[in-house]
Amino acid sequence: MQDAPLSPVPVKNASRGTVFVSGTLIVILAAGIGMQVWRSQNGKAADEQQPTAAGRAVVAPTGKPVARVNGQAISYDELASECVQRTGNDVLENVINRTLIQQACAQRGVSVSDAEVNTEITRISRSSGLPV
Repeated sequence: MQDAPLSPVPVKNASRGTVFVSGTLIVILAAGIGMQVWRSQNGKAADEQQPTAAGRAVVAPTGKPVARVNGQAISYDELASECVQRTGNDVLENVINRTLIQQACAQRGVSVSDAEVNTEITRISRSSGLPV
């Protein structure tokens, strides 16, 4: 028994509009789901490295290696030791200065808004000839 060949069915204008709207909604839905998946993957990285008040990323000594090179673990202590050896004095001086400034501002009730910081960064960038 042979099947009869299928003949095209004429599509009315209302049906074309419905197909167009349905297709558009499917594309929007797929894009929304894709964005949620992408955001959740990026959110995991943000959970692993929480920024501090000064905007720095913190690598907490959890006992887990901070990196692996060809299967060999690099511990937090190794990383910290290397960082202190290379730039320890400069970093320590910066931390001391920042702490002194924060304490002095707190004693005097001085606060700086994000907008003020951004304005100053823009001003310094322009005066140095850097792109803004």
